[in-house]
Amino acid sequence: MKTITPRKVVWIVHPRDFRDIEEKIPFLKKLPLFLKYYLILCISPYIVSEFKKDGQGEGYIIGVMLLPVHFQRNKSWATFRVGQAFKLAKKMGAEKISIGGMLSGIVEKNNFSQKFGVEVFDGTDLLAHGLAEKVQNIFLARDPTTTSIGIIGATTKSGSTLSKLLSPLNIKELHLFAKTEKNVLALAEECRKLCAKNVITHIDFGAISQCDISILTAFIKQEDGANLAKDIKQNSIFLSGIEPVSPFVFELEKMRPDINLTKGIRIETPGLTYDKMSSVISDGNAFACLTEALVAEGDTNYKII
Repeated sequence: MKTITPRKVVWIVHPRDFRDIEEKIPFLKKLPLFLKYYLILCISPYIVSEFKKDGQGEGYIIGVMLLPVHFQRNKSWATFRVGQAFKLAKKMGAEKISIGGMLSGIVEKNNFSQKFGVEVFDGTDLLAHGLAEKVQNIFLARDPTTTSIGIIGATTKSGSTLSKLLSPLNIKELHLFAKTEKNVLALAEECRKLCAKNVITHIDFGAISQCDISILTAFIKQEDGANLAKDIKQNSIFLSGIEPVSPFVFELEKMRPDINLTKGIRIETPGLTYDKMSSVISDGNAFACLTEALVAEGDTNYKII
């Protein structure tokens, strides 16, 4: 690794789909899908870019070149690659590491924060509060007592926090969607203790058709996404709470133009700029995971939109 100036904050990212990788490695466009799938498994984590605040070096961005499908099908290899990324971040002077997407599960399961002696920020708390704020703003124009809300991925970290934040609101129904029945039933009980009047649990997406507002807080597989897109209530509101925005959300936008779709929480961070990351995040903005780390460094100049 070439000599670099140590930075306290490092942001570790992974691509959303092949298009993100092909932008950096154009020749991959010419290869068949199955070959690309295995070829990128051979790419070690590397320094993608530096980010700056008011022109001054603030931190570095490390890329783990694995797609969401790799995290699902190649879990051991994904764990190895994320571990490599943390080692690289430590060499770069990291004391605080921001992570998003599919990285959070691996980092938490393997206790990488303690193992590498760093603070880890995944943005889940900031995202949940931002989504809850958006929902309450929506209620300014409608009656919450006649509104049903569905949280997709309710037992994820952000989904669980969001469920509890919405529980005291006087809404018609709170629908919790998750994979594991035991976990979602336990969350429902917590929500009821927080004054949620009518909490309904689900382990499939069929009942999403009953929800006036649907909130995505978990990655959706392609096959599940197709069914979900069909079932979403006509002319309802759909809020995406995943960073970066899931490819499913872009497909949903094409398939269901009748839905009022919001692609994530926008956080304005004046003076923050990126190098070689324009296709993922624009200057003057930041994802929640990075914002949390910057706030921990003393930077409070941000605004949730």
